Amino acid sequence: MNEAKRLSRESLLYTGGEFLSKALGFILLPIYTAHLSVDEFAYLSMVMTLWPILTVFMGQGFSAFIVRGFFDYEEKKEFVSSVLWFSLVLGSGIALALHMNGDFLASRVFTKMTYRPFLQFAVVFALFRLFFGHVLAVFRAERRAAKTVRLSFLFFAANFLAVLAAIYLFRLSLAGILTFQLMAYAAVALVYLFALRHYLRPVIRKQIVWAGVIFVAPLLPHALSSWVVTYISRIFVERMMQLVDLSVFAVAAQLSMALAILNTGLNQAWAPFVYANYSRPDFRSLFERSARKILLGISLVGFVLVLFSREILTVLGKAEYLQARKLMPVLVLAYLGNTVYFIFVSIIVYHKKTQLMPVISGLSGAVNIFVNLAFIPLLGTMGAALAALASFWTMAMLAGMFARRFQRLWPFSWPLAGFLLLLILAAAIGLVLVDSSPLFFRLFLKGLIAAAALAAAGRLGIFRWQDVVRVFSS
Repeated sequence: MNEAKRLSRESLLYTGGEFLSKALGFILLPIYTAHLSVDEFAYLSMVMTLWPILTVFMGQGFSAFIVRGFFDYEEKKEFVSSVLWFSLVLGSGIALALHMNGDFLASRVFTKMTYRPFLQFAVVFALFRLFFGHVLAVFRAERRAAKTVRLSFLFFAANFLAVLAAIYLFRLSLAGILTFQLMAYAAVALVYLFALRHYLRPVIRKQIVWAGVIFVAPLLPHALSSWVVTYISRIFVERMMQLVDLSVFAVAAQLSMALAILNTGLNQAWAPFVYANYSRPDFRSLFERSARKILLGISLVGFVLVLFSREILTVLGKAEYLQARKLMPVLVLAYLGNTVYFIFVSIIVYHKKTQLMPVISGLSGAVNIFVNLAFIPLLGTMGAALAALASFWTMAMLAGMFARRFQRLWPFSWPLAGFLLLLILAAAIGLVLVDSSPLFFRLFLKGLIAAAALAAAGRLGIFRWQDVVRVFSS
């Protein structure tokens, strides 16, 4: 299998695995919104906001070191064991310290939420997620996409069943739902540990740990700033507006997060693809062709989300959530910028210039905070959405500028740019002219618009359904 086809296959597999691993909030959104009150959903959204930043503090960056360093060490078992045990000991200590000071910290950050009973779950979830991420990183480094997806599916299934049991069998409140999820995390952790058993040794090599610390240290401010770009708007909304506004923004962000999940899944295949093929003489053309397919795929998914946003939000069952419709186009465009960012940043990581990443994310985080503070008082939740748009595209532009120091790569083309403009126009027509039509007529017209977009993608030659069918059939 040539590298282009292998990238396609691994991208689809990793995207599926990432979706299963991290899309519980997206898939369970209609169940959560139907079962929980608007305020409870706001509390849940804050739990989902906090565990990513807590994982960063606990050592999430070592997952990236596993993927990158795996190619540099001959003794794979010593390498994996050293990184895994050190990271888990470090993460456990930080989790304990956070838990002991949770009430104090929460009172300084939030105005309407307390540490107990909900936010404490975020600390424990983060520690489990840290371990899961390291295990999956080992198999990504081996380019064993199928096993990665199987483990991700196990995580998804266990948590999905736990939530359904808590809601429909035991009729539990939000605290009970989170308790059931915690039990599922513990069960899955045992299976992940068993899957990694061949790599585990009771050893921690100082030189490996020190190399990991040097690699991860520049990534820590980068990861913190990246969290600011993605999540901090919710904290500003919690502090400056009402819980119902936080719920509305969280719903729009959760739906748009489907693109972030796709981005992460694609990047799990994209980074090893770049590392493995960078020295090829035809790398530039291979890079640009593959990047354009990724941009097109993300754009089509975002287009469908925006076009059918009214229908999707209606399914959630509460009239308040329909207000999220106006935020969707802005957030989808924001996550398209995130796609451009991860396409370029792989070049920076390949050259081990990780010191540039805090610069990129730090400046982007500063843009996010400024726009939030300036525009939330004026525009409400739309100000928070604009903050995401401005900061993600700042990340994309800075990453592109730095990456082009090493190679003058350009993932855009005139046909792709024209197609993206047509998608924006078609989405605007659907939202402005079609959304007010009766239900069946509206669905029919939107279906025609979506079909026309897919047909145009095929005619441009930058997307073919045959490629997708061939990848899945293989």
